[in-house]
Amino acid sequence: MSAGTLTTVRETQVMTKNGDVIRGTWNHPDKDAWKMKAGVAVINANEPISYTGETMMFQNREYLGVGHDGFVNAYTIATLNGKNTFMLNHHSYIYNKNGKRIKNFHGQKKLLKNCIFTRDVTDKEGKGKYYYTIDGTNYTVPSKTIKGKTYFKIGDGGYVKAVNFSRANGSWIYTTEPITIKMMGEDNVIRLNGKKYTDTKIKLKADQKLVVDRLVHIKSLDSEDPALFYHIKGTKNDWVMAEAVTTVNFQMGVTEER
Repeated sequence: MSAGTLTTVRETQVMTKNGDVIRGTWNHPDKDAWKMKAGVAVINANEPISYTGETMMFQNREYLGVGHDGFVNAYTIATLNGKNTFMLNHHSYIYNKNGKRIKNFHGQKKLLKNCIFTRDVTDKEGKGKYYYTIDGTNYTVPSKTIKGKTYFKIGDGGYVKAVNFSRANGSWIYTTEPITIKMMGEDNVIRLNGKKYTDTKIKLKADQKLVVDRLVHIKSLDSEDPALFYHIKGTKNDWVMAEAVTTVNFQMGVTEER
């Protein structure tokens, strides 16, 4: 990626090449881009700063250079050189509109996990099938179904399988569609009654996969007990605690508050 500017979706710490937080003793003449907060160098959200074109990988995450040997985590980057961004959670091939793999897309055979790339796509306001949220506003990520599978358009005729994406413009991508989750350990099926829940004797096994279609947040349980519950698709009132699972593909946004 060529040098230019970047913005972050939230206030972000500046790191060294060794992955250390940059503190007050660091020599950083570009004070308009960086500031010190509690003795740590940070950059402000939504403010364009210089991008040097440098990248590095640290603990399997990509970082982008912002000058003076400083780097910021690609997870937080909203725009790069004025364009929207995507981040992947898997190495991914690029396909054309007919689902045929493109073997050379701007010099790349595939896009890499935990690395960001720009996209020539505009996201509309509103909560569509796939969406992300910035400062309380939802934005829909355009999608296309090709041969029964969902893809996201990245521009210039390129498409990538939607299940391989984790972030858009530095924010988590959510879906309103059913998702597949996996149990982290053994747990019981839950029954919900209004703002209360009870355990059943139905056991769920570690690594068991489930399809869920709703995510309910019970506000009154926030302080002491689990507050988020997934509804198991195809059942009347079978639920599982959100803290007991890991998502296999997309995350699901809260569909109901109680």
